[in-house]
Amino acid sequence: MTRIGLPTFFEKLESKLGTAAEPKGLALWMSDHPATGRRIEYVSEDIQFYPKREYSASTGHFPQVKQIVTSLPPPKPKPASLVLAKRGANPRTNLPAGFKDYQANGFAIAYPSNWDAGQPQAGGSLFLVPKGGAAQGKNGEVELLAGAMLDYYVPQAGGSSVKLDKGTRDFLDALRKGDKNLHADPPQHAEVGGQPALLTRMTTKTSSQQAPDQTISLYTVARDAGLWYVVLAAPSSLTAEADPLFKQMIASVEFPN
Repeated sequence: MTRIGLPTFFEKLESKLGTAAEPKGLALWMSDHPATGRRIEYVSEDIQFYPKREYSASTGHFPQVKQIVTSLPPPKPKPASLVLAKRGANPRTNLPAGFKDYQANGFAIAYPSNWDAGQPQAGGSLFLVPKGGAAQGKNGEVELLAGAMLDYYVPQAGGSSVKLDKGTRDFLDALRKGDKNLHADPPQHAEVGGQPALLTRMTTKTSSQQAPDQTISLYTVARDAGLWYVVLAAPSSLTAEADPLFKQMIASVEFPN
């Protein structure tokens, strides 16, 4: 643009937006950007100190900066958005009999047709549970009694992409700190959705008075947004019945390329 192009831009902006919504008085002083009218004044004053010449997109280091910006990797997806149901998803046709589909932005999984799917808390974990499969805790938290819970674990340290082995160890340590009754076997190598995974079998206690002993299969997969995991839980007395169903659920998991 020419040396008078920037003031002209702000003049056009002001003509489009008007001045009614511009900050005034104390609001103007505290605003993080000047009002459009003030920008016109500031730029018109400053522009006189620039050399009188034509400026264009090729002036200075613009091509170099553009190349750097273009080479930057896309931002990592947010785990909370990846758990949400995907809009406009095409139904999958290869589901087990008696199952329905949950297609999220970051994965897809099938679950029994008589179960319910949802997030008890906004931005929280996804629960796939039969009737009575979840209970409300004293502090408002949701306790999984039977069924599945899916989410992403992101280490507090952040940094580069999570690694499967270390991410799983860190996740298990965090679970143990929050549950003194939790006992975990060593993780075993597995595959979920065509991706390397770890399967950790665990036992713990729940608040259920009828069946307090619980058996858990925890599957973990390293993804760009963090450690994807699914907790498959059942009362220990029903483990033999639940395992074949859980295996069908795991076999149905798919991740986008």
